Amino acid sequence: SSIDVVEGFNRHYPQGEEFVHSIGYVARIDENDLKNISKLGKDSNYSATTHIGKLGIEESYESYLHGEVGYQKVYLLLYLLQILYRVIAFLVFSLPYQFSAKLRKSFKNAHSK
Repeated sequence: SSIDVVEGFNRHYPQGEEFVHSIGYVARIDENDLKNISKLGKDSNYSATTHIGKLGIEESYESYLHGEVGYQKVYLLLYLLQILYRVIAFLVFSLPYQFSAKLRKSFKNAHSK
């Protein structure tokens, strides 16, 4: 079993276009946006992004709404925990049985002679 995190892009404006002048909207990043992003030194933060706030609150709070690029530390931790679990399971369940089977076999061999 594994965990998949899938990013998504979704905005829902209950009033439709009625408040677009104040709420704003998001649209695809264009050349002007790329220049502004570059001036702010945020190139890497938008490398996998296709949309940006264009007007109103969406534009004013773009950096807050967009957030920062994340890292996959969780995946590494989960992967290491999975490996650790398998090693412990092997040690707990497999080795005692193998050891006891070998011990029983050697005991039988010693007493059968």
